[in-house]
Amino acid sequence: MKLLSLSLLFLIVSLGCGQLPKKDFSRKWVRPTFSRNYSGTQSIINFHPIEYKNKIITANNENGLQAFYKTLGFKSWSYKIKGGVSSPALRVADFIFFSGHDGFAYSLSAKTGKVLWKKDIKFPSHQAFYYENGKVFIMNQKSE
Repeated sequence: MKLLSLSLLFLIVSLGCGQLPKKDFSRKWVRPTFSRNYSGTQSIINFHPIEYKNKIITANNENGLQAFYKTLGFKSWSYKIKGGVSSPALRVADFIFFSGHDGFAYSLSAKTGKVLWKKDIKFPSHQAFYYENGKVFIMNQKSE
């Protein structure tokens, strides 16, 4: 009787597992590479994803900054920058600081993506910004 019960349980589990829906979520986060990136030019992206509450903020050389909801993967906000982001980002509380290839340093709201300030630093910075005692320090590529 015990063997029959185990065999029946195995049969039910085996049949049930085959009925589970198969969904492929891997394509949700894949972004195609543009053909111009295959032309031998090197594209360096210094930006590392930032976690902010229920969002992941990321950046690249094509789309600028984008924030996605962690649970569903839907876009929350985006901010386009000509040439993309050149430096790693610094997050202090609800603010993000970074440099763009357009020669500007930015501060954006991590919550909304709204620009809080934009400073012309003449050349893009590829270095991380530094924060201490309420001040943000920026080093561009051609300091004077």
